[in-house]
Amino acid sequence: MLPPQPPCRYVSALDIQTRFNDFDAFAHINNISYLQYFDLGKEHFFNTLMGGIFSPRELSAVLVNVNIQFYAPTAAHEPLQVLTGLVKLGENSIHLDQRIVNPQTGQVKTTCAAILAGFDVDTQTAGPIPAPLRAELTRLLEEHTL
Repeated sequence: MLPPQPPCRYVSALDIQTRFNDFDAFAHINNISYLQYFDLGKEHFFNTLMGGIFSPRELSAVLVNVNIQFYAPTAAHEPLQVLTGLVKLGENSIHLDQRIVNPQTGQVKTTCAAILAGFDVDTQTAGPIPAPLRAELTRLLEEHTL
C-alpha cells in the first residue's frame, strides 16, 4: 500500500536518533517506538513555531486522537526524520499531519494524523487554544496553504 499524498506542507523536520531498545527481534523499529518519534516531532513543531522552548503549560492543548498507518519497516542504522505540518485549526482543536521518512530515499515509513484539543491546565477542563498560539497557527495556515 502506498502512502496518501500529503494533506499539508510539512514545516518542521526533526532527525531521529534511534536507540537499541527501539528495535524488535527482526532488527526493525518496533511499532510503539514510532509514537514516541511522533511526539518528539510535535514538540519540535511547537518549539519551532513559537521561536524557542515551548512549555506544555503554554501549549494548553492535549492529544485527543491519533491515527497511525504503517507503510514500510525501518532497519537498524537507517536514517529517520519526522515531518510535521498543520492541516486544520478549529476553535478548540489543532489537526496535525506527520510522516516518518528516510530522508535519504524519501521512503515514507509511517504516517500520523493527530488532533490536539484546547485544555485549561488550572481547571483540568476543555478550553480554547491560547491566543498567542492561535495567532501563530493562523499565520502558518495562511503562509503554507497548498
